[in-house]
Amino acid sequence: MNRVSTSELERIRLETRNDIDGYVFSLKIYGSLKSRLEKESLRVYVERDLKSTSGGKKRPDLLVRAGTDFLIIDHKYITSQDKRTLESALAEIDEYDDDFLFDGVSFRAQLAMLCRLPTAELYKRLGVQTKHVILGYIVEREITFRQLAGSIHSSAICKLYTPDLVFPVDENVWKYKFIRQEAPLPYTAQCVYAILFSLRAEYFQEEFEVRYGVVLDQFNTLFPPWIRSDVKQLTPGRLNDVLRFLRRIGWIDWEEGSEQIVVDATKGKRMPDLLTFFIDQYAMFERRKRRARRKRAPRRIVVRERPTSTLDQFIVP
Repeated sequence: MNRVSTSELERIRLETRNDIDGYVFSLKIYGSLKSRLEKESLRVYVERDLKSTSGGKKRPDLLVRAGTDFLIIDHKYITSQDKRTLESALAEIDEYDDDFLFDGVSFRAQLAMLCRLPTAELYKRLGVQTKHVILGYIVEREITFRQLAGSIHSSAICKLYTPDLVFPVDENVWKYKFIRQEAPLPYTAQCVYAILFSLRAEYFQEEFEVRYGVVLDQFNTLFPPWIRSDVKQLTPGRLNDVLRFLRRIGWIDWEEGSEQIVVDATKGKRMPDLLTFFIDQYAMFERRKRRARRKRAPRRIVVRERPTSTLDQFIVP
């Protein structure tokens, strides 16, 4: 039982760490690609809401416009090597296979899935069939895009591949921590706690108070204006989730709906890796939550008919 429990805990930790890695890569890639393509007079929209002609709404990760050509790029951070998982992720791209309205123009975009280069190469090795483009990427000092399946139609974008598209991580991206997509809770908690700690008036204070509204305002300076200036990443709902988490581990004192947050400055003071600590705490809470859900889930009772006796055919009613 202990081994199973530990295994589940490790799995949640790994899932959370992968979610955070994917989130950070998304921020770097979206901002840097936008900067690179706009130098070529292309228009790039990050997490922009689109309305389909049938009335639905979608929010692709990236929408690239080159004249009358449109390209939708959807990022999938996949670490699994399971073929079904890979096919399922690719099938999700089909939701953008629709006619959209944008800036008064009706269009149907070419679709591309963006994933880590090892994942893109795995698609190719497994022979997964798709009508879409698969772009593999590497994020190091520079970002490299490689086409592993299909080909981008727009000549304005295609000409940038020689044979790969290589561009620097934009220096302005480092100022920001968030995109519109909700971040994993431990990642947000790390950023919120850094803001709380920065608002301490005196270094030797063991306990200090911070105003809720100040945290909310300061946090949203970490959200890049190149997405949309009228959108806030940290809504009161998301901040409340983080404050509940920090309160649960004993790092703050806060009442629901209160403007006053009391911070215990002795917590985390000499901790070299806050994120890993928050991931560990989150994993333990999540494991308990999953266990509770399993206990509440009704047991399935399967009723099977008894097989008919072979003598029944000889009984006359």
